[in-house]
Amino acid sequence: MVANYKKLVNPVRGPRQGRGRRLRCLAYNRVKYFPKYNQKKLPREVALIEISKKTSQELNRRYRKKNKSTNVLSFRYGPEYGEILLCPEIIKKEAKAQGNTYKYQMTWMVVHGMMHLGGFHHEKGAAEKAEKLEERILAKMF
Repeated sequence: MVANYKKLVNPVRGPRQGRGRRLRCLAYNRVKYFPKYNQKKLPREVALIEISKKTSQELNRRYRKKNKSTNVLSFRYGPEYGEILLCPEIIKKEAKAQGNTYKYQMTWMVVHGMMHLGGFHHEKGAAEKAEKLEERILAKMF
């Protein structure tokens, strides 16, 4: 694992008890909105983890060679497990700047992270395809 941060939810199997109710509500059963072929590419278990802006920057610098904080980072550890690290501080700022609700923006970032876990990345062509799929998924949710 990248870090021992507080795990909040498992959207594939269902919510865990304890902290993180807000994220559980956003992520639970979201996998059903993904096309079947994409669902099969996702890890069996996915943990959503809140991280600070500082931690986001440290991890982004270490793993992506970008010395700035980011909204979401995804790490896949094989077919069974993946993590989506979310920075609520950045996501709140982005939601306000883009005129979205926090719930919508957080859900978008969870979907975006799941897209990465499913094999979509930011290369040309693939990024456009992934963005269109994200839009279709979010349209089903909201």
